[in-house]
Amino acid sequence: MSTDSNRNKTKYRRQSKNLSLKGKSLSTNNNISSNRKIILYRKYNSNVKIKKNIVLIILILIILAYLLLFSSIFNIKEISIYGNSVTSETQITTIIPKNSKNIFRYRIKKSIDAISSIPMIDNVKIYKKIPNKIQITVTECIPILRLDISASEDKQNILILDNKLKILYTSSSRNNVDQSDLTMIKGLSLSEYELGKNLNKFVQSNQSRKCEDLIQLIDKLKSFNLFENVKLINIENVHVIFIILKNDSKLKFGEITDLDRKINAYLKISSKIDKSVKIELDLSIPGRYFLK
Repeated sequence: MSTDSNRNKTKYRRQSKNLSLKGKSLSTNNNISSNRKIILYRKYNSNVKIKKNIVLIILILIILAYLLLFSSIFNIKEISIYGNSVTSETQITTIIPKNSKNIFRYRIKKSIDAISSIPMIDNVKIYKKIPNKIQITVTECIPILRLDISASEDKQNILILDNKLKILYTSSSRNNVDQSDLTMIKGLSLSEYELGKNLNKFVQSNQSRKCEDLIQLIDKLKSFNLFENVKLINIENVHVIFIILKNDSKLKFGEITDLDRKINAYLKISSKIDKSVKIELDLSIPGRYFLK
């Protein structure tokens, strides 16, 4: 009897223990489920806040963009121009696209392209000065050459060019400017031309080498500080190119080859002769020269 009683007690204890463990397990599961709900709720709230913040930021950016693009505060009120001596400010400002009142809607590239179309303009830089100023800095082409394309003496037509043979203007359009010091080019002919364009676009195909040789000769003469003394360059025959200096001395280069040697030979000879003395120097034969 006693043994049965002990067995029952033991069984009862085991059952109580199992029930207690089950209760704890259920309680733990309930806690986990509750925690998951809390986490999900917080995550949901966090996502909602993020989305609200994103929408708010977008709205602020839209409002800010509208104010920047359409507010009169940022309308261009002053255009400063630097570097122009021949080209007038009016000539530059009137060519700027008219639909660019707001500084943030102002397209620099369009203005650069427009201003660069002015024949005398070589280079353009444009800067925006917030809130309402534009600064334009230009570099003008330097006229150094004259090319007579007159059909007759009665109808004189002389083109003024820079060192890259860009056509800048006609001499008749600027009668008030002294052009006598500009070097005359002889040996190029063309039937048409366009201001602001390069001369080699209008010469005959068999004269394209003349343009290349002419540019090369000018650059070399400039590098020796000799170009300022040149009155005329004759390039009628690319094998018999010669120049006339301002003291009427004549230098025969022949072809545009070995220019360093030829010019150095002239400088060596001229250093021993009075600069006012007129000479004729043939430098066309390699290694030799003939002085008259």
